[in-house]
Amino acid sequence: MSKFFPSRSRRCKGLLGARRVSLLAISLFLLLNIMFVATVEASNTTSNSTTTYQTNLNNPIAAKDLGGVIKTITTAFMSAIGAFAVAAIVYGGVIYISSAGNDENVKKAKSIVTYAVMGLGLALLAYVIVDFVIKTLLGGT
Repeated sequence: MSKFFPSRSRRCKGLLGARRVSLLAISLFLLLNIMFVATVEASNTTSNSTTTYQTNLNNPIAAKDLGGVIKTITTAFMSAIGAFAVAAIVYGGVIYISSAGNDENVKKAKSIVTYAVMGLGLALLAYVIVDFVIKTLLGGT
């Protein structure tokens, strides 16, 4: 190459490839989210002589009371926490397998897996407590 444009190392080329892949993934994600937006059913509007309009809008949250909303939010958080815990356990397993007998990496991997399992157990306990409080105070849903 010329003196103004030196060749790039393999690491830099790999990083640029990763950037391209992540940019493509983000673009596809945003494009699909824009394409499949929930439509408002404006065709169901009716007008009477006093120009009062009625429309039927879909409720995105199926819950009709406070307990149901709290339970929906708690369930969403539990899904995210479960996915994060599984990812942490897999990451700890990969570190453990690739440690090749290095005591420091083995200890690090074991602590990652231990804390991920403890966090998952704590999250399950929190879910049980929230469910119990909702059923006790709000009459259950």
